Amino acid sequence: MRGDLAELPASVFLIGGTSRSPQIKARVQACFPDIPLVQGYPSLGVLSGLAVAAGDVAG
Repeated sequence: MRGDLAELPASVFLIGGTSRSPQIKARVQACFPDIPLVQGYPSLGVLSGLAVAAGDVAG
């Protein structure tokens, strides 16, 4: 996973229902051990992204 990135991110922002899973958090942290995880509101982050995408499509 890390090899696919040109540079490492400053943080990893977790959103969506699966981000509540301790196993998901542990796996992401294992892939990026030196990078802070930021836990967003699971549903709000997804909905906000959909709203921005819809606005882009609508013009």
